[in-house]
Amino acid sequence: MWQGIILSGSMVLLLVCSAAAAEAVRQGLLLCARSVVPALFPYFVVSGLFTSLGFAESAGRRLAPVTERLLGVGGEPPRFFWGFWAATLWGDAPWASFTGRVG
Repeated sequence: MWQGIILSGSMVLLLVCSAAAAEAVRQGLLLCARSVVPALFPYFVVSGLFTSLGFAESAGRRLAPVTERLLGVGGEPPRFFWGFWAATLWGDAPWASFTGRVG
């Protein structure tokens, strides 16, 4: 019951302050485009490379016992693990070589 009241109040507030809400959405999307997407760029590249070359599947079969014990998941390890590994291994090097600047 109270969740419905809070949700209805939020909707009314968004309709009343629609200009402020639209500006906040614009700022959020701009922030995402300027910081989040470039930060995830190495993850996208390395994850796509590992997947297309078949490395993720073969490594997943080999690491299945370890991931079952440590993470509680069987089979192929989560893809975020490979992206995290690649980002810590190479850091800003791909982005710096692409743009000519670090960060």
